[in-house]
Amino acid sequence: MKRLDSFTPNNIIQRLKQIDKLQNSIREFLSIPTQDIQFWAVITKQKLTLFTDSNMLATQIQYQHNAILDYVNNVHKLNLNAINTKLIATKIASPSPKKNTKPLSDTTIKSILSFADKIEDEEIKQTLKLLSTSKISD
Repeated sequence: MKRLDSFTPNNIIQRLKQIDKLQNSIREFLSIPTQDIQFWAVITKQKLTLFTDSNMLATQIQYQHNAILDYVNNVHKLNLNAINTKLIATKIASPSPKKNTKPLSDTTIKSILSFADKIEDEEIKQTLKLLSTSKISD
């Protein structure tokens, strides 16, 4: 294990630049569009782990893992043994869309009740009456 004092800001910046270069290289190799797909690469214990939010890219990586491994080892002079693919969710819990409805006007309520009185189907009639009496809010 490395000593804590070996992680100077310069070493961290250098490591981040290496990871960024690796990610960009793999992006180019796989022709990954930069604006639509999230993609991260991490190396630990001679293993390359690729994180993505795209099902399509995760599948592509799994089918081409040998070609990717050879490419990364040759271009970046690494000695990696394996590639893992991790599919991650970008939106864990998205908020439900806000309803933008207005309350029914008196005229609309009268029209619904008038229409309901003319319908023979009792279930639809009751549903329309319930609709006209319920309050719809923002």
